[in-house]
Amino acid sequence: MQNANALANGVLGGWHAQAIIVLRSGVPFTPVVSGDIANTGVGSQRPNMNPAGGNPNFKRSLAEWFDESRYVDPALYTYGSARANTLRSDMYRHDDVSIFKDFAMPRENVLSFRAEFFNIANTTSFSAPGASITNSAATATVDAPAGARVTSTSVPSRDIQFALKYNF
Repeated sequence: MQNANALANGVLGGWHAQAIIVLRSGVPFTPVVSGDIANTGVGSQRPNMNPAGGNPNFKRSLAEWFDESRYVDPALYTYGSARANTLRSDMYRHDDVSIFKDFAMPRENVLSFRAEFFNIANTTSFSAPGASITNSAATATVDAPAGARVTSTSVPSRDIQFALKYNF
């Protein structure tokens, strides 16, 4: 806007913008049985993989993020054979944008305007689901959270803020 008149340059010229975009793959997690099947005094032990294989028509949803039928309880006093961190939560997506400008005022004073937009696209990223297998026999005696169910988000909803600062 250097070739525009002073008023147009004062209003439209000199703006700055910045953006922060974060994209991450989901957080790895491990399915667990909530009881103490190995009798070690510690809960949340790994299950065994189901030899029958699970549901071939399984479709991921918020109510059922992973197929619990792929896992079964290990034999009493043994550890499960399922590998650690074989499942992943939802991908994390977050984008922040800000625009700002300094306006020259009389006597070398400056009026600064800033607008910040957090999660500007209002994208939802879901937290990891409950990892406890609810079809487990160990869960029958323990009040475990609903396994495979997503119950929260990992990114807050869109937030906008404006700031005005006068330096003299």
